[in-house]
Amino acid sequence: LHSHIVTISKGLSNRVKSRMKESGKYEEKLHFFHICIILCKYSRVAQNLPDIRELQELCRNSIAAEAKVIENHVSQTSDWDAIDTRFTQFQGATILDSFTSNEATSRVRPLLQLREKKQEEIDNLLEQLILEQDFKGIREFLIPYAKSTDQVRKQKFNRWQG
Repeated sequence: LHSHIVTISKGLSNRVKSRMKESGKYEEKLHFFHICIILCKYSRVAQNLPDIRELQELCRNSIAAEAKVIENHVSQTSDWDAIDTRFTQFQGATILDSFTSNEATSRVRPLLQLREKKQEEIDNLLEQLILEQDFKGIREFLIPYAKSTDQVRKQKFNRWQG
């Protein structure tokens, strides 16, 4: 029985560590935190489980890496639907804040501000290019608006078409 407990708890430990390193899956990570807290009450299991502080660090690093991916995506593209989808998914990480020292919450507002600033810059640039009838290079900025499923962006695109 003892060897089964060791085998199962080591397997769980590896799975939990692996999951904490992955992006997304916030509810599953939250469940793993709760499971580990409960199982750590049992000494034979606890000795084979990762320390909760180690899991917190892995999870914080994962959230920070996800925020960086979104930040890079905002900087490199104007595909607002894709950015908004990623951002909405990232906001789900806030359920882990009690285990990660508010890592997600501390990153949500700056990411939102960056995204809003970039969209405002792109909108202003497009307006200026349209007013000046300088259509060279404008295509790359208009495509995300033309393909957007967001009604406001679609209306902007239609307005720019004339």
